[in-house]
Amino acid sequence: MNENKATGAPQVSIFIVSDATGGTALRMVHSALVQFGDMGVELIQRTHVNTLERVQAVVEEAARKKSLILHTIVSSDLRNLILQQSRLAGVDAMDLMGPVLDRLSVFLDRPPIEEAGLYKHLAEGKTREIAAVEFAFRHDDG
Repeated sequence: MNENKATGAPQVSIFIVSDATGGTALRMVHSALVQFGDMGVELIQRTHVNTLERVQAVVEEAARKKSLILHTIVSSDLRNLILQQSRLAGVDAMDLMGPVLDRLSVFLDRPPIEEAGLYKHLAEGKTREIAAVEFAFRHDDG
């Protein structure tokens, strides 16, 4: 385990940053971290990072803690901003969403919508649709 022997606290931290809820990044980071055993890594989640000020605040906080930033920001402007701010602050940052969006954009020959939280909205809509059909089926008297 990679802990401070005096306090038992993790010695390293990873900021998981998203312009929505951060669920995608959190699942991805957990999936990757299990490949390293119990390292005592502190995961710090920062959600709804969708403005210049929020990006700067997260980067400054990560710099103070000497942390890694892993992010799933869908806005290309904010992705570029967090990478630029991270470089200036000497913080290692990795874009988990941008390369996938870029590759899909080329493959599908269209730009992404770049709307944060869109997957969650679509999933919730589908769940409501299924529930409505089930309700109608259960209460159909004809």
